[in-house]
Amino acid sequence: MGLSFLDSVHQEEGSFLLWARVGVYGSYASGKTHGGSDLDLAIISPDFGKDRFEEGKMLHRVAWRIDPRIEPVPISSESLENDTWIPLIHEIRSNGIGI
Repeated sequence: MGLSFLDSVHQEEGSFLLWARVGVYGSYASGKTHGGSDLDLAIISPDFGKDRFEEGKMLHRVAWRIDPRIEPVPISSESLENDTWIPLIHEIRSNGIGI
């Protein structure tokens, strides 16, 4: 799903994410899913970090077209490497699964 999600971002939004990577975190990464679980995706790219609201909005537009359970979060490559004090970054680095 991760690569097809990035393909959809490119096709539907006309956006190309330089060196984008996808990581799964949350209940799917921990194996503790239930009927109402969403799919938490970290979309990591050096293109992110300029306007998190607009970046998230763009990713959500694509996600809703594919599957409303997808919860994409834009993460800049720099933030993933340097902002280890942010709880979400810590979770992704500690327990996330790369796709």
